[in-house]
Amino acid sequence: MRRGRPSKPNLTREDIDAVAGILEGWQGKLTWEALVARIGVVLGRTYTRQGLERHEQLKRAFQFRKTRLRAAADAGSRQLQRNQSLDLTPELAAERQRRQALEERLEVLERTINAYDERFATWLYNARLAGLTIERLNTSLPPVARRRSDSR
Repeated sequence: MRRGRPSKPNLTREDIDAVAGILEGWQGKLTWEALVARIGVVLGRTYTRQGLERHEQLKRAFQFRKTRLRAAADAGSRQLQRNQSLDLTPELAAERQRRQALEERLEVLERTINAYDERFATWLYNARLAGLTIERLNTSLPPVARRRSDSR
């Protein structure tokens, strides 16, 4: 048994997706501390800023959302005046907000794909320097040797 502070749970793929979803819908001032608090409420687990920031997808999503929130604050008064002058129905306003959230998510995903493309290009370059061929890199993984865990 470990002594000292209790260990924080590791982020699973589902947790990362849930945190990204929280960031996508974030309204108001965004800070790492506020995000950690919201994650604790939503997921029932706590993580540190450093633990969250270690995941590139979350780091990019945080930075992107923060930038968008700043831009939205600058354009917020103009948008409010425009919406009031158009007398948007609640359904249309909700649909506009949904579309904006989807466009933001698409942009985050496109940035993630670009980052993976850059990483792949780096790996490919380094593999070629090391003398590895495409055939060698595409070799299938060996099968996993699984043993029964029960003691029958």
